[in-house]
Amino acid sequence: MKIPFSKLIIITVITVVVATMLLIGYISTHVFGQFGELRLPKPEEITEYHCSGNPTPCIDHGDTAFMYTAALVMIMTPGGVGFLYGGLTRRKNAATVILQAFLVYAIVSIQWVIWGYSLTFGPDATGHGFIGSFDWVGLNNVLHNAPADVYAPSIPHIAFVMFQLMFAAITPALAVAGYADRVKMSVFMIHVVLWSTFVYDFVGHWNWSWEAKVHHLAGWQV
Repeated sequence: MKIPFSKLIIITVITVVVATMLLIGYISTHVFGQFGELRLPKPEEITEYHCSGNPTPCIDHGDTAFMYTAALVMIMTPGGVGFLYGGLTRRKNAATVILQAFLVYAIVSIQWVIWGYSLTFGPDATGHGFIGSFDWVGLNNVLHNAPADVYAPSIPHIAFVMFQLMFAAITPALAVAGYADRVKMSVFMIHVVLWSTFVYDFVGHWNWSWEAKVHHLAGWQV
């Protein structure tokens, strides 16, 4: 039985998305230990700020549930973006555009976990709010049961990472229509990684990092 090309594309997209989620879950669980049994670390072993000087993590369950719900809503956007741009392109490119919209989320999710979040929100590498360091690379020192007070004092740090990931991924996805019938898939994937690293991560650090807020880089008011 021959499977139609359109159905094959849909199956491929679903497989890529599910595989990416499983990969991130495996990395978080077995490599970085983000999930599992809740064991609060000793205050002296934590490198993050905590509740305005209080060593006891103060996580609000309502705030946390809201942030995860907001992230869940955002993760629905690639489907809408893909179908919108797919309808604006020629029929032969529609399936490719939809696939690229989902691939952006898969690619940026891996980039964000490994080095993107650290470059954007991590401790400043230069002292001038230019770019973050690799202190949080691979979500090192980013805990699921302790907040990062400099950004979100009432939710787990990992929840803040996930919420910001949604925006890091949707940004390059908005440019998907510009690739249709113009570049190869391999070039598209490389461009997404480079753009996310050298544009989004840098500009994000200039605007949203703790150092940028302290120094008011170039007089910007965020």
